[in-house]
Amino acid sequence: MTIELDISGESGEPGARSRVSPTVSHAIYRIVQESLTNVLRHSGAEKVTVTVNQGPDTISVEILDDGNGGAADHEGDGITGMRDRVATLHGTLTAGPGAEGGFAVRAGFPTARQSRHAPPHPTAPAP
Repeated sequence: MTIELDISGESGEPGARSRVSPTVSHAIYRIVQESLTNVLRHSGAEKVTVTVNQGPDTISVEILDDGNGGAADHEGDGITGMRDRVATLHGTLTAGPGAEGGFAVRAGFPTARQSRHAPPHPTAPAP
């Protein structure tokens, strides 16, 4: 099986802190991990594409395989767990047969928007 990785979007200024919290990063890691496990166990896929895209206010991940597509009306414990994890982080998740075959898992999360401005100067103490 071939796995293709595509990462795109805003990376921020050099040296800037990531707008993606460690909790969201971990959730994305676990979603990709569970999705790849499902591909190996169930799909018979020859190719999987993992796409991560970071925008100014969101980050999304899509795992799309070219396998047998899975059942649209059955959701196993792994997908239920992903759905619960995403919901606790105010994100969205869809999982089911892909539009052109295979199976697709898509998750999106809000990111912590970092200010690009310096913090305000403290006010001078009253005399």
